[in-house]
Amino acid sequence: MTTRSALPLAALAVLLAAGCGPKTPPVSELTPEQLWAEGVAAYNDEDWDDAIRYFERFTLVGGTDPRVHQARYYIGEAHFHEH
Repeated sequence: MTTRSALPLAALAVLLAAGCGPKTPPVSELTPEQLWAEGVAAYNDEDWDDAIRYFERFTLVGGTDPRVHQARYYIGEAHFHEH
């Protein structure tokens, strides 16, 4: 195998390996605890879009969890920082 033909194969191997990492399940499949943890992590990382997404879902499935009110606050804060 020549160096010329090895380069494309090496690049392909890197791309395939990058796609094999752990995947976060869809938001609709996460438990309220997972949604809360992901929302807080995204908020702390200033990933406003993800924070909004996780907290909005949490408000829908959180039921009477007292953190639902805090999630709504975080959603507002994230929208504020987003723009």
